[in-house]
Amino acid sequence: MTFNTCKTCGANNGRAGLLIDGECLNCSETRKTGTLIIHLELNRTDAELNRTAIILNDMAVVELIKKIEKLRNDYQTEWMKRHKVSIKQQFEHDEIIKKYDNAISVIGERKLS
Repeated sequence: MTFNTCKTCGANNGRAGLLIDGECLNCSETRKTGTLIIHLELNRTDAELNRTAIILNDMAVVELIKKIEKLRNDYQTEWMKRHKVSIKQQFEHDEIIKKYDNAISVIGERKLS
């Protein structure tokens, strides 16, 4: 029987220690600080340590997606001003942007899973 399992790294059966929102201290504090945190009193397998470290990669991907979205929004606003776009043209442009956003979210979901 398996109990007390960290939803991120998979440590369980007492090795996870205290769970915070379903995560062990290592995973919770790594996510909170953006730095790899390993509590030596919590025994971990290499696979569990690797899954904890992946949190940092996931955080970097999310940050990159945010930067891409900001650049896209800035470009869209500037382009609309420069070209004095009609409402119909703006609607068509927004549809293209929605498809782009959808593609970016799919890429993000693949990176995060």
